[in-house]
Amino acid sequence: MSDTEDRLDSPGDIFVFDQILLAENGKDILGRNAGFCIRTDPGVPDFSGTDHPTLPDNPENNYGQCQWSLVFSDSGKGKKGSIQVAGRESDKGLSEIAIIGGTGDFLGIKGVLCSTPEPQNKRFKQVLVYSKKSNNKNQLRCP
Repeated sequence: MSDTEDRLDSPGDIFVFDQILLAENGKDILGRNAGFCIRTDPGVPDFSGTDHPTLPDNPENNYGQCQWSLVFSDSGKGKKGSIQVAGRESDKGLSEIAIIGGTGDFLGIKGVLCSTPEPQNKRFKQVLVYSKKSNNKNQLRCP
């Protein structure tokens, strides 16, 4: 984590990660999950005058603007390629993060990554809801 020199959780702090990407069973390694988040709202009262009282926000939550890649290795068990995602992720509750592109078997992908923190496991549960059909009229939303 890179801090903006105030040693507090504050706007502009950046968190960089590169870790294993696990299957739903929590054991099988599918590839790597790497990217960054820049803290935009640390969930404390903002006295800068930038908060807007009519916009929904939770002062007990922390938010970051994130971008990362899910890189699937060729393990013989699934697909090969990568999925790129970007959006606002919260430390509490569900975040719907846009899939912005893909490579390999994921070329032409559209949809969302549903990210929910699991503090007890010190990780995020992430579920992909996607389609490769360009004319898919179904809403691709988190359940």
